[in-house]
Amino acid sequence: DMGDGKTTGADFLKEYAESLIVEFETFSAIAKENGIKLTKEDKDIIKEEKSKQIEAAGSRKAFVEKFENDGMSESFYDYVTEKSVLISKIQKELFMGEGKYAPTAEKIAETFGKDFICVKHVLVKANEADADYAEKKAKAEAVAKRAKNGEDFDALIAEFGEDPGMGTNKGGYIMDTSGRTPTGSTMVAEFTAASVALEVGGVSDIVPSSYGFHIIKRYPMSAEHIATDLEGFTAQVGNALISQVLEERIDSIEVEYTKEYEKIDLHEIFNAEKTIGDEVGAAEVESHEGHDHGAEGEE
Repeated sequence: DMGDGKTTGADFLKEYAESLIVEFETFSAIAKENGIKLTKEDKDIIKEEKSKQIEAAGSRKAFVEKFENDGMSESFYDYVTEKSVLISKIQKELFMGEGKYAPTAEKIAETFGKDFICVKHVLVKANEADADYAEKKAKAEAVAKRAKNGEDFDALIAEFGEDPGMGTNKGGYIMDTSGRTPTGSTMVAEFTAASVALEVGGVSDIVPSSYGFHIIKRYPMSAEHIATDLEGFTAQVGNALISQVLEERIDSIEVEYTKEYEKIDLHEIFNAEKTIGDEVGAAEVESHEGHDHGAEGEE
């Protein structure tokens, strides 16, 4: 049981293949509407990369066999590679800088402001096995006291912080109340619980975790605050916003199934033997097809 009513791996794989192709073709439609194409330079880079893959495999035959063993083909490899490069161009031209779908501070606040929170932290790295663990804890407590007394939090991060992520996300990290970020990663439980418990503007006591000691401050998920580090916030929410645009477009896509689709046999493609369950299922179908459901008294 694969869940969602699917009872075999074949059901799951066919649905996954469909969603992948629909996504690729949706991106292609977006590219066409906006005049984005693969240039000769793009195609030369794709060709060069494929040559490297063939060389790494040892021969062209080995390269092709690798895909065939996985139930794929060289043409599918070419299809995926070209679409991937096209998608990268779409992301760069439409979702960054002055692009058509580039996130603004207002858009980020509107999309994530209700369900996400924003925090910064000073991290003092520490491990209970450290000989100077007590000293590091005392240092963290002193930093927390200074932060609670109203000292500039960014200055404290610059002086004491040991999380490099604060350097690239100067506006702070954003996450939902379960600690999940828009990129799909998850903050450690202690950090999440302390962050969610804070009011906007509030500063935590020291929060121990496997990373050390955190002193956390919560910030507003407002357009004004996001504008202070639009690039950093864009990096955190970019893929989520792309997915949002994609989902809106995919909802209008009509998928048409051919008779060939119904003939797809995953066992044959993967050269796999059918299980007892598969054989029983096939036998039941065959039995019911030859059964007279109109006969009186039959269940």
